[in-house]
Amino acid sequence: MTGYAETIIEQTKDRLITIKEVMARTSLSRAHVYTLVKRGDLPAPIKLGAKCSRWSEQELDRWIADRAN
Repeated sequence: MTGYAETIIEQTKDRLITIKEVMARTSLSRAHVYTLVKRGDLPAPIKLGAKCSRWSEQELDRWIADRAN
């Protein structure tokens, strides 16, 4: 894990979740998740490496709650 990701986890005690977990929680396809990220409509993932991205569980939970209102 990079220093940036470690700092985020340490500061927030947040869990980083995979694209599969994001898809399960939102009922969105992988392609639609990335479309929403690109448009700025969904929180962007944290890049842990060239092929490794994770989302902040807290940010995603807030996004889901905001959409419900």
